[in-house]
Amino acid sequence: MNLPELLVEALELALWLATPALLACIAVAAITSVLQGKMQASDPSIGFVPKLFVVLGTLWVSQSYLAERLTAFAGKLLHAMAKL
Repeated sequence: MNLPELLVEALELALWLATPALLACIAVAAITSVLQGKMQASDPSIGFVPKLFVVLGTLWVSQSYLAERLTAFAGKLLHAMAKL
């Protein structure tokens, strides 16, 4: 693999690794914003704390998938570096 292919693959990997946490964060943000609107609460921690726990939980649940993808890419990268 040449350098541009590795860079494109690295960017795609970053997108795939961030997607589960970002989707969970967006879903919780939508729910908490609706609840804050209904309760007329303006405290920022009401929106931050649930998002924090959901993102951490999502990363914990998907850690094996994330580690597998990252390890596979690191192997490809080391293999490409060995060919130089």
